[in-house]
Amino acid sequence: MRIDVDGSEAWLIGDPHFGLPFNGTPLHRRGEREAMQLEDFRAQLRTPDVFAVVMVGDLFDKPFVPLTAVVAVANEVRAAALERPGVLIICLAGNHDKSRQLGVRGAWELFELAVGWMSNVCIVNEPTAIEGMMLYPWQWGVSAVEQVETYGSCACAVAIGHWDLKSFGGDDSHVCPAKMLRDLNPDVQIFSGHYHEPGPYEVDGIEVFCTGSMQPYTHGEDPDGKLYVTLPLEEALARAEELKDMCVRVVLQPGETLPQIDCLQLTQMRADAEVQEMEVSVSMGNFDIHAVLTEEFAENQVPDQVQDFIKERMGAFA
Repeated sequence: MRIDVDGSEAWLIGDPHFGLPFNGTPLHRRGEREAMQLEDFRAQLRTPDVFAVVMVGDLFDKPFVPLTAVVAVANEVRAAALERPGVLIICLAGNHDKSRQLGVRGAWELFELAVGWMSNVCIVNEPTAIEGMMLYPWQWGVSAVEQVETYGSCACAVAIGHWDLKSFGGDDSHVCPAKMLRDLNPDVQIFSGHYHEPGPYEVDGIEVFCTGSMQPYTHGEDPDGKLYVTLPLEEALARAEELKDMCVRVVLQPGETLPQIDCLQLTQMRADAEVQEMEVSVSMGNFDIHAVLTEEFAENQVPDQVQDFIKERMGAFA
């Protein structure tokens, strides 16, 4: 996403999620989806005619990913920074990057050690003003409101964060403080990562632009079917040749079996399962995992450190 910052342009890279496991990959195609992901990142780091490239959070899919993923990403950032020393590369911490257990070090911290020393690479772990942009990374234990109260005195033309856009499981501590930002600067433009579907959203009646993820990573994130498609068996077989570089989900009728189709990812969904999924989504509409966990933890007097460990492994707040 190209944005204007006081008459100059910057490029925003949506959540990359390196280290994300890609399920349903045929053995002979393993590594291709990851290579496609890395190539996209490489190209966006070199977006022309910008003074800065800003990665808006969730560089990694979780605090602990394979070391090969960390090395590959660090190498790409280092190479891009060396090629274009006049362009800033700014990376915000996202909720997937940093452990909920404060002080625990993982992929993000290794990445920072690898590239943070470079003069045109900025690793943002707390709110920071850079070249007309106020940057708000995700901080466990610090709410979005507290971030603005503590660091928000700089009324920049552009605010970029990694925020929720509505209360999540009853927790609104990381919801974009759009009204506070607008109070600092009535003309502020607000951008956020975190949400995987791009587009304008509203928070307290104020427009917030979301980058979306760097690439779609599920069928639900790709409504136009550019990379992920869901097809009935007959159509999937008829289009097999053109699906080679797609992630394909085949809808199977009773008695049908998943065929061998040469594609990036191949998964299946039973036709009757679609109805079941719709029913579950309705019945689960008021289910609050946060409330359930909190109640169980309190009842069983689970220590805070153990609670954090469980939440992180379950991804309850991802």
